[in-house]
Amino acid sequence: MRQPVYAQDDILFHFGKSSSLDCHEQNITISIEKGFDIEILLPSSIEVYSILLAARLMQRSNMTGVIFTDYAEATRINSWASLRNMGRKANLPIYEALVSILETTPGILIQHVEAHGLTQKQPQWTRAQWGNYYAVRIAKGHEDDWADHHIRWPMRELESLVMQSSRWHWITKDRHLLLEPLQHLILHKTLDAYLIDRVIYRVT
Repeated sequence: MRQPVYAQDDILFHFGKSSSLDCHEQNITISIEKGFDIEILLPSSIEVYSILLAARLMQRSNMTGVIFTDYAEATRINSWASLRNMGRKANLPIYEALVSILETTPGILIQHVEAHGLTQKQPQWTRAQWGNYYAVRIAKGHEDDWADHHIRWPMRELESLVMQSSRWHWITKDRHLLLEPLQHLILHKTLDAYLIDRVIYRVT
């Protein structure tokens, strides 16, 4: 089954070919929640987590199609080769988990969509931009845009998935994924502490 998916912190699955994207009975919407419980510090981490969840659910449901996102960096990460220069950048562990899905499920694609822009230009928006608009509204807590079937997904479950999939990752003293860029850690003089935590994590 080939369907469009819109990921923007939260997720909108639409199951109608030509129906309006706000047709609640033909949608499934997902809110990813409790990011503070796992010490999420970067807004981009939530965006990449949402793309990962969309890809994972599509893979498990034998769905193919395009995941639309306005986070351009994520559209360039689709193979292990594309991760070669990511070692010092943010969100590497999440990207590793995402690539492990994309490389085994070639029917799932990630495509960039320009942010929907000014509401005054709505007549000019593409269908993908409308999907982005509704996904943003869901992420902002507009419950009137929830589908009839709305799911609340805990961030901790996604973190556990990433830890199982990632070849190498830093963790905090509370054993949560550290997703900040390496340079940022060095500048804040916290690298030594994380090295110790990493050794303890490996030993235990």
